[in-house]
Amino acid sequence: MRLPALLATSALLAMSVGCIQSTDYVDQIDNGDFFAGGDVASDLNFDVRDARLSGRYGPTETFSNADATASGYDDGSSTNLVLETRRSGQLGMLIIDSWNGSLRSLPAGTYTSSSTDMESDVYVSVCATDYDAPASDAEIIIEDRPDGARVVTVEATTDGEYDGVDNRDNPAIAQFTLVR
Repeated sequence: MRLPALLATSALLAMSVGCIQSTDYVDQIDNGDFFAGGDVASDLNFDVRDARLSGRYGPTETFSNADATASGYDDGSSTNLVLETRRSGQLGMLIIDSWNGSLRSLPAGTYTSSSTDMESDVYVSVCATDYDAPASDAEIIIEDRPDGARVVTVEATTDGEYDGVDNRDNPAIAQFTLVR
C-alpha cells in the first residue's frame, strides 16, 4: 500500500472517531485514488462562507455567534467538514460527516443524527479544548437559495452520557453558506 493512501486512511479514521485538535487533515485532493471509483475530493474551505458557531461545546467552552474557519473535503458522494473557532484559549469545533451523499448534493430538507443511529445520512461530533463526543442528537437543515448556494444550519446536543457534558440547555449551533 502506498504511504499517502495509508496516511489518508489514518486521518479519515481519526476524524470519524473524534476530533483532531491542532492538526491539519490530510489533503484528500492529492489522494484521489484513495476514494472508491477514483473520485477526486475537493477542498471545502474555499466554498464555505459566513461560518458561525454558538452554544456550549465543552465543559467550559461557550460561544455566541463566533466566526469559524472551515476545512474538509467533498468527494461527490460524502463530505467531512470541520468548523472551528478559538477564543481566549478556548476551542469549539463541530464536525459534520455525510456518508450517504455529499452536503453539496443531498436534497434540501431536514436531516437528523443520533449517536445511536447508524442509518443517518449525516453525523455530527461536538468538540472543545479537552472534550469530544458524538452528538447525542442533531438536526441538520439544508436550504437552497435562488443563487444556487445552500444555507446549512446544525443544532447538536450532548446528553452527558459521553464525558459528562450535557448541553441540551445551550446546544452547539453552526450556520454557514455552502457555495456550489
